Parts: sequence; C-alpha cells; structure tokens
Amino acid sequence: MTCLFDNIFDPDTDSDPDPENQLRLHCLKEFEALTNPSADYYSLIDHTADLGIRVVGPDSKTLFENAAAALFELLADSENVTEQLCLGLEISGHDYAELMFNWLRELLYLRHGKNLIGKRVMISSLTETGLCARVWAETHDPERHRIDHEIKAVTYHQLTVEEKAEGWTAQIIFDV
Repeated sequence: MTCLFDNIFDPDTDSDPDPENQLRLHCLKEFEALTNPSADYYSLIDHTADLGIRVVGPDSKTLFENAAAALFELLADSENVTEQLCLGLEISGHDYAELMFNWLRELLYLRHGKNLIGKRVMISSLTETGLCARVWAETHDPERHRIDHEIKAVTYHQLTVEEKAEGWTAQIIFDV
C-alpha cells in the first residue's frame, strides 16, 4: 500500500500498533480532509425570499470548488450520493463573477435538466474567463436522496467574486 502523505504515524492520536493499519488510517484521514472540506468554506447569508451564501477559499480554484460543494450540500443530503458517473465540463465567462454564475448555473442544470445529484468536483484549470472541471454525480433516487432546497436558479443579484488579503470570497444569491 502506498500513501503520498508525510507523518504517517502519530503515536499521540493513533493507537493501532499494526503499521499497515496505521498507514490506512492516516491515508483515510488525509483523504477525508481533502475531499470533505469543513463547513467553514461557506455560510448562509440573510436574504429576503431567496437563499444567499458567502463562500471562501485560499485561492480562486478552491473558491470555485467550494462554491460547487456548497451548492451540492444545499440541494441534497450528500451522505447517500455516490460517484456513479463523471462528467467533464468547460465553462466560460467574461470575468470571475460571470464565470461563477455560469459554473453554478451549469451545475444546477445537471440537477434539473439531467436529474443528477452532485457529489464532488475537481477543477483542472481555471482562468478569469474559463474553467475545466470534472463533476462526480449520481442519478437522483427519491428514496435515497432527500432534497433539502429546491433551488430554481443562480442570480446576478449581489453576485461578487473578490480576491482579498486573506483569500478569495464570493457571494451568491439563489432563487428558491
């Protein structure tokens, strides 16, 4: 078994003496940290009749990935979603704000137009005017996937994408 992470064994937190189990445990923890960002990556903002979020990331790529993760989390309980299929997407826009709008609009189309529930995304390239990404999703199964919010559309209302000293932020309002 190969793990590409340093500090494989931490005797203060890992109690299993079997080195192979330690390696598995450490890899699992690192994988979970990479694939399941903490809830700190987005927050709900007050907005009359609509649903607003503020998303953060240390860089623009992570910001766009976090925005997708937030949308997926708001749409449905992702605990029961599997990575049944992988889709490649290429999105363009005139600037970061329009790119964010088009990105989230396309992900929302997968939900409403293709009946898919998103699980995760990986952006392979991102510029101010375009991105290439992979999206892992599953066909919506009403018996397994609880829909939390019926988001109708992404809006331009109060849409911002900004680079700040502490990282990148975006504010997005969804029509519900």
